Amino acid sequence: MHHTPVSVFLPDRAVVSVTGKEAASFLQGLVSCDVNKIKPGQASLGALLSPQGKFLFDFFLIRDGEGFLLDTQQGRVEELLKKLAMYRLRAAVEIVRREDIQVMAVLGNVPSVEEGAVKVADPRHEAMGWRVYTTGKIETTGEFAAYDKFRLALGLPDGIRDAVVERSLLLENGYDKMGGVDFAKGCYVGQEVTARSKHRGELRKYLFIVKGEAPLPEAGTELKAGQQVAGVMRSSCDGIGLALMRTDILRAAGEEGTRVEAEGRELDIIAPWWHEEGTNAP
Repeated sequence: MHHTPVSVFLPDRAVVSVTGKEAASFLQGLVSCDVNKIKPGQASLGALLSPQGKFLFDFFLIRDGEGFLLDTQQGRVEELLKKLAMYRLRAAVEIVRREDIQVMAVLGNVPSVEEGAVKVADPRHEAMGWRVYTTGKIETTGEFAAYDKFRLALGLPDGIRDAVVERSLLLENGYDKMGGVDFAKGCYVGQEVTARSKHRGELRKYLFIVKGEAPLPEAGTELKAGQQVAGVMRSSCDGIGLALMRTDILRAAGEEGTRVEAEGRELDIIAPWWHEEGTNAP
């Protein structure tokens, strides 16, 4: 893949630590992944949902000693802390924002990390390399935009850039295929709706990869197939992005030879590897 490692600082990430003797059981009752399966030095994608099963927050959960680190979106970390505090009740856990920890991504072989730093394989896809959490100085060799394009090309969602709070379902964005949903674990918030939506009949929308002339339309722009709204643009970088698309409309457009367009420009729509119709399996 990448022979020379490329290390990128992720400025839009923040880290929260959850420690204490009930940390695992506290998180297990809240999040969509199976916390008990995360081994030391490992990470899992996970999410916190509304009781109605809709997306609220996503994060990487990293087992760090007896506790856990949550690597989440910087802009919403205060909201996440409030939500965790609301659920905490009398559990013996301590929830703290770790402003001293910086988040890095490394594509390719990760160099040995300094004392005290934590490195984990990115759980979404092996091509995404490693994530490193450090309180030390960071040496970067790459730009965030290049890393973002790499993510988009693999069809991997990135928090609220690709999901809508209180509206999106995890399975629409492929979280289940990236280890972010465990269907065998016990109860967690929003579990019933997530389990129901696994029976594919209910899901008509999925994230797809979009390619076209740069820059792509802004997030929220409607994508049309003929007269029908086929989807909505999500995050993008240069000429590649993601959009939530209606599979029935896409299928009909494909059969009729109708191109998808936005703002008068034609776009290529590609099913990601995690989709059952995936055309670019890794």
